[in-house]
Amino acid sequence: MSIRNMSGGFLGILIAVGMLGFVAGCGDDQATSVDTTPPAAPAGLRASSNYSDIYLRWSANSEADLAGYNVYSAVDGGTVELVAVLPPTSTRYQQTCERDHQYSYEITAIDQSANESAASQQVAIMHDSQPGGGSRLPVMDPNGDLGAR
Repeated sequence: MSIRNMSGGFLGILIAVGMLGFVAGCGDDQATSVDTTPPAAPAGLRASSNYSDIYLRWSANSEADLAGYNVYSAVDGGTVELVAVLPPTSTRYQQTCERDHQYSYEITAIDQSANESAASQQVAIMHDSQPGGGSRLPVMDPNGDLGAR
């Protein structure tokens, strides 16, 4: 249904078109693009331990919009939990852990648009009770090769 004005034109249609233009544009004539591309998964994750701590190291990501890293861990094959949020300059993480438990870790990268990468390769380490060091557990890598990480 349209409304005719006194000169016979379709005033109602013009109003509707004007309203649609306003709503669609919201007063902003510039198109904005949204970043939906996540950073690359962190590479080179490795773990070591001493009597009280586990140490993680990885290679730095090179994305210009990198906002930081998330560190995830599971104890004795349990639930994976976020244990740390680190700044983009970090390539190391240290955690004090209970002895005689197996700890698994994964790292993800986050960009400034809150896109999270796929997880790094998982590393697992047995934090044993032997003074002076922990023992490394073999971990299956994505190629199916078994090796200490």
